[in-house]
Amino acid sequence: MIEFLLTVPIVFSLVLALLEFSVLFVQIQRVSALSREAANAAFRDCSTLSNDPTPQLDACIDGILNPISQGGASILSNFAANGTLIVSIYQNGPVLVTQRTVGGGGYFSQYPGRPIDARLIPPPGLPVNGVIPPLTRIAIGEAFYTYTPLTIVGTLLGFALPGNLYETTIY
Repeated sequence: MIEFLLTVPIVFSLVLALLEFSVLFVQIQRVSALSREAANAAFRDCSTLSNDPTPQLDACIDGILNPISQGGASILSNFAANGTLIVSIYQNGPVLVTQRTVGGGGYFSQYPGRPIDARLIPPPGLPVNGVIPPLTRIAIGEAFYTYTPLTIVGTLLGFALPGNLYETTIY
């Protein structure tokens, strides 16, 4: 009976730790999916717009960010308060065309108008699928989320669990 009383709290703690890590892993995957969806939608829907970036491109990005952030709210608890979704579009090299943010997490872009790595940009005149693009645009989707532990074991494991989740996708 003594052995049972000694092992039950340990086994129960291990089960709660397993639950905490599995929930964390699922939330990491969901943040990654939000980042991918934001960058993919921005590149697919907004990257072929005209060279006049401001009104038309901002409206396009706002049109895709709002439904994606609502989807984020449905898959991540309290995303409106703890999460931020940012889409940046660069054109013809390291020129930031626009950057739009949605969410209340208070996060800022890791690409705040600074030049991006030149290795991400194809050289001018290089054919892409046999066609020379008139303008090259890169869409960057960033998703931030503050993870809050579910159980007391997750709170005790705070040193091992990341508090802020961040994912970047570049198209």
